[in-house]
Amino acid sequence: MALAVLLWISAAWADYPEDVSLSGMQDQDGQSVVDSDLLGLTYRQIVREIGAFSGNKPIHPAKTLGEYGWEFGVDTTVAIVTTWSASGSPSPWARATRDETAAPFQMIPALHMRKGLPFSTEVGFSGGWVSGSRQGVVSGYGRVGIIQGYRPAPDVVLQVGYGGYIGNDELEVGVLDLGVSIGTTLAMGGVPGARHGQFMPWFTFSSLRVTAAPLLDEDTAAAVGAVTLGGKKAALQDESVQPSILIPTLGAGFQVVSGNVHFRTSAGWSWLGVPTISTGAGFTF
Repeated sequence: MALAVLLWISAAWADYPEDVSLSGMQDQDGQSVVDSDLLGLTYRQIVREIGAFSGNKPIHPAKTLGEYGWEFGVDTTVAIVTTWSASGSPSPWARATRDETAAPFQMIPALHMRKGLPFSTEVGFSGGWVSGSRQGVVSGYGRVGIIQGYRPAPDVVLQVGYGGYIGNDELEVGVLDLGVSIGTTLAMGGVPGARHGQFMPWFTFSSLRVTAAPLLDEDTAAAVGAVTLGGKKAALQDESVQPSILIPTLGAGFQVVSGNVHFRTSAGWSWLGVPTISTGAGFTF
């Protein structure tokens, strides 16, 4: 773990190779790119994939903490982004990153916490760093348990949240998520030294609505095809404003609990976004 952290820090200080640069898309391998339609498609793909890993991940069981519960943890998400092109031309991330040789995945170490509230509700927050860049992701959410503890019926939790991609001088991305989680809690025996052991699997379905705004002057924005996505009623009348991007997402995960300590793994996937894999550990009180 310490070696991984050192590698992330080293990459971050090496001119931030994973920084997203919209204005830099005008130049590729030392040659000017003047096809605004092509760059516009690249822009939408980058926004779509940033939105997919900036929103809330399916990392929590389908069970709220209870009125007095607290949870603190760390996790790492790996998002497999589009760094290839079937036509042999530069990939979207090669066009949009500063060194034009983007890594095949974005790694995001993060801290998270959640707090239980009355009536089977809870709130949570997460903040992470996109390794090798000066950008980060933050998100928050509220959840309510619709069905909790009525065995053999599964637990069902509804969630609404919002996430954002921060720290980029040329691009803002926000993600509204609405979702439902279904899962259960199974007892585990034979956990040495633990008061109790549990295995908690879950499945999720969520809808991500991605909005974006380029922070560029009008000429540069037009040259790279960067438009505002969502957020304004004038979208149908103004060509510089287009509808937000909708990403339906499926997720699944499991958590192993030993006393107050938990270990969890989860994954999210969408045919319109990028796959993400998250692993983490933490404490519940």
